[in-house]
Amino acid sequence: MRLTEARLLFRMGFRNFPKERIGHVHCKDAVRKADGNVRVGRHGRGIIDYVGQFRALAQAGYRGTMSLETHWKGGGSAEESSRQSFAGMKQLLGKAGAL
Repeated sequence: MRLTEARLLFRMGFRNFPKERIGHVHCKDAVRKADGNVRVGRHGRGIIDYVGQFRALAQAGYRGTMSLETHWKGGGSAEESSRQSFAGMKQLLGKAGAL
């Protein structure tokens, strides 16, 4: 599936999904490597349209929790990788007007 198709499916599916059923959101970003494979990446530098997703959640009135999945280990240490991903997530939330 191409990224544009995934974005369209998110918008169509989210529009029809009962918002009161959203209880928790998990966030993990992904990057496409030169070989075409997709791998976990630092949050905020990947191919997932989190600004659009965060904006949609905010417009739907979502006030629940979000978990940052810290599978990316490219920051030198697990702690630094988590810090960088959290900073990226905060930046995206700000761009979406969801902070």
